[in-house]
Amino acid sequence: MRSYDTMTAGTNLQATATQEISLLGRFTQQRATVLEALIEAEESEGFVSAQSLHTRLMAAGSPVGLSTVYRTLSALAEAGRADVVRDMHGERSSATAPAPTTGTT
Repeated sequence: MRSYDTMTAGTNLQATATQEISLLGRFTQQRATVLEALIEAEESEGFVSAQSLHTRLMAAGSPVGLSTVYRTLSALAEAGRADVVRDMHGERSSATAPAPTTGTT
């Protein structure tokens, strides 16, 4: 299984994660790892819960804690960079939000 921590610096995914995390304040590798995992999970599952995302990270050998996953997803949602939905049991699931456009007409 692929480790999220061993992605090469030149990948588009890591560049996207780095740019998005910079919008949240201080850059940390753990925040970038959570965002990379969210983007990858979203491609296969759509919206994903924090616990599901944490399970994926743990399976890949990443030492990111569950509280870090929750905080990162909350920060992304507060910044408008993640969409959040609740299922019928109240569990929140997240997916990245489209980047805002600053087009001029």
